Amino acid sequence: MILIALTNYKNNLGRSLYMYLDINEEVGFDKFNIDQEFKKIYDLSILDFIVIGFSLFTLALCDQGEIYFPIESKVPGLADYLTPKKIEKFLSITMADYKKFRNCQEREPSRPGYEKYEFNCLRKYPIIQTEKQERLLVPIPLFLLERITKGIFYGLRDHFNEGGKSNKFATFFGKNIFEGYVGMLFRELYSHGLVLPEQNYRKGNDSFDTSDWIIVENNTCILVECKTSNLTQEAKSFTDKKELLDNLKKRIIKGIKTCCRTEKDSQYIPQELSKITSFHYLIVTADDSYFCNSPFYRQLIDPELLEMQDLTPKYHIVSILELENLFGYLEEVSLGELLRQKEQNPEWYEYDFREFLKDFGPKVLGKKISWCNRLLEKKYNYFFKDILKVD
Repeated sequence: MILIALTNYKNNLGRSLYMYLDINEEVGFDKFNIDQEFKKIYDLSILDFIVIGFSLFTLALCDQGEIYFPIESKVPGLADYLTPKKIEKFLSITMADYKKFRNCQEREPSRPGYEKYEFNCLRKYPIIQTEKQERLLVPIPLFLLERITKGIFYGLRDHFNEGGKSNKFATFFGKNIFEGYVGMLFRELYSHGLVLPEQNYRKGNDSFDTSDWIIVENNTCILVECKTSNLTQEAKSFTDKKELLDNLKKRIIKGIKTCCRTEKDSQYIPQELSKITSFHYLIVTADDSYFCNSPFYRQLIDPELLEMQDLTPKYHIVSILELENLFGYLEEVSLGELLRQKEQNPEWYEYDFREFLKDFGPKVLGKKISWCNRLLEKKYNYFFKDILKVD
């Protein structure tokens, strides 16, 4: 597990730098400046937060989960980040003493028999203050990595939560940042292909939007919908069937129906799609997806799609991490062909993508393909060479 997670942290780090800095700039800071809002809340920039957290993660990993003060580093690029003031600010966000941690855990909803599946407050406070002020504990160092990458979204989402009303950060992030990031990945892959953003079209007197992205490979079309989450934390923890279905309707099922409508209305879309002979649906989630393609989930989802009438959609739910790691395979086979083979094999169709790819490489391509993404490798190398000044 640790080796897999350490392999994936490059993705989490590179993705966070792209989304919160590069893509936010591309979309326009005037709409919502995430880094500026972060500074207002925490008195640290996002880059401060990531660099300090990564440095403490490295120290904890080298010393069996312990960190001792004073914190010093001989790495040239760290001098401006590892100042006493910035470290203090960072720890005020990510550290809890024993009492604070217990209070946090007691506030989490609990159901008898589900204790193992409750939210672990170490994900929010991965650093524990011991009774010795100079000694800190990081019980699960990988949670610290999560906190400084994926945790940025959850922290800001909670801050802008207005008690059930629309969340201006979450709305902006989902529609602009996450959707833009998915599009960036596809544009990198299809430099000579056709990657279309969401299109608005009219059908009679009504106006509709297509799926978030439309990818054309010769006579094959992949319709992509982006969702920042597939399930709430409570639904993930307790798997109540009714609650699961309610979650799926608002997120995954809604996305599949958008893809269905886009396929049915393809003749009305401004971009010419008349030569398309096959459509595939891809639902990309920002959080990790487990068993989302399994019979259990499909038995909840499929009855909700009966209203699509003549369509019997084949859909795939994939996490952003799985999509990123998929790109190594796409140097060997097209995405349309990959999805077609997954759909035609009943066993593969019910696999999560990570498991499907492990099987597909050796059985179809005759070799194991490494999980990598050159775009994220580039950003990861930039982080070390240009920011930290490490050769």
